[in-house]
Amino acid sequence: MNKKRIILIMSVAMIMALVLMTGCRSKQRMGMVRDQKTGLLYGSVTNSNFVIDPSQFDTPVLKLTIRNTSGDPAINIKALRKTIEAAYIDKGYKIAKKGKYSMHLDINLRYSGQISQNMVDEISLWGGTGGAYMGASLGQNLDSLVLGSASGAAIGAIIGQYTTQDTYIMVADVVLGIVDKYAKKRRYVVQFEDTQIKWDDEDDGFTSYRSRERIQLAVYAGGDNTPQSKIVRGVTLRFKRILQDII
Repeated sequence: MNKKRIILIMSVAMIMALVLMTGCRSKQRMGMVRDQKTGLLYGSVTNSNFVIDPSQFDTPVLKLTIRNTSGDPAINIKALRKTIEAAYIDKGYKIAKKGKYSMHLDINLRYSGQISQNMVDEISLWGGTGGAYMGASLGQNLDSLVLGSASGAAIGAIIGQYTTQDTYIMVADVVLGIVDKYAKKRRYVVQFEDTQIKWDDEDDGFTSYRSRERIQLAVYAGGDNTPQSKIVRGVTLRFKRILQDII
């Protein structure tokens, strides 16, 4: 067994041991921070990262869409959009309401509500944590594996410490699409023996993307005898701060 595999298995084993200790309360658990004013425990995790800068584009025009497919009425999408747009403009992007754009950022809040064991399992799998042995066998990235285990264990700690009605989590898919500069153009090639003549002609009415990258984001919190509305406010603020710096 090689050294990397041994380190991988030992790291996951240590994380699992910490999960078993969730009955003991402390000011910090699995990387979560306790808010001194409210007493709530907060945590968050993303499974990847965008590397992009407005200076890379001749016209750094950004199309922003924010969707709430969770259906949670507690989330004020209009206020969220206003805050995020202001942050992106400050970074050097221009926000397109309509017309042409160079990139498209789609934020889909797909779950907003109480934490469940299914949610712990899903977020653990973001790091590919289908088990320590399987991860080692497949040669998965060590940091990715530990990240998934740690974030899943953190949410599990909240479940272990608080009753279900005192927990809350928001999960979002964030997709960045870079527009193909030849989008909406049909490309034609005419072959004359060894010579090719190429041109873009007809507008086909569809904007395609040259590349698309996806990040998954989760923000979670728990507290003792805490009204759901109070937890939602804190989680939403943290969610908003992360999205302001996602690009």
